[in-house]
Amino acid sequence: MKPEIRELLRWLARHVLYVAIMLTTYGAVRLDARAGDTPRPPADRHGRLLPETPAARLARLGEIGKFNEDGVVEALELAMLLSIVLTCGALAVGHPEVRAVALLFGGWLGLAAIREQDQWFDQIFHGAWMVPAGLVAAGMAVYAWKARSEICRGLVAFVRTPGWGFFVSGGLMALVFARLMGKKALWYHLVDAPRLARNLKNMVEEGIETAGYALLLCGLVEALAGLRRRIRETRAAQASAERAK
Repeated sequence: MKPEIRELLRWLARHVLYVAIMLTTYGAVRLDARAGDTPRPPADRHGRLLPETPAARLARLGEIGKFNEDGVVEALELAMLLSIVLTCGALAVGHPEVRAVALLFGGWLGLAAIREQDQWFDQIFHGAWMVPAGLVAAGMAVYAWKARSEICRGLVAFVRTPGWGFFVSGGLMALVFARLMGKKALWYHLVDAPRLARNLKNMVEEGIETAGYALLLCGLVEALAGLRRRIRETRAAQASAERAK
């Protein structure tokens, strides 16, 4: 098979994966939204809507969505975070030039995975998730200090990959914008009903956070593909130079 065709097939495979990730994210949000389907407004046997008091309407709308700790979106977030950690591991193993950066990125997203499981750690004692998170953070700090020169070189190599834009966008969405849109005070100011405000807040925050993790995963896959393509091009150039001799 010609190299051009192989490269095209690799490109198609990656983009099929990206579409699958985004469709899975959409499906998870839809499932959680439908898990608490808003009850239909009252109607007569002919389908005509009946009068509804404001209090009854707010109570009905308050049932929208099920964006909580045991929802589909939370499970998908954990799966994406674990996939990101594994992809960082693949980068670290296969590409020494970005090993330090990949390990730090993997540890950073590993901290997010631990934080997402705080409800299980709380069964031990409240705030128990901070113990493993603190150990991982301490290990990352020690490693970052020892490998500080390697991190600088690796970061330059990583920034030059096609996935850097994905990675930055996903990080901003998951770690910044989702937190801003998840402020309770904002939603309680916009919506008078506390239960409806909480449900809407959870839906928007978790949806943005999941989309951000999806972009992070796509960015790492694209970075991995870019580094491998660079290795193939370097080897091809070396082989061509040797033949020219």
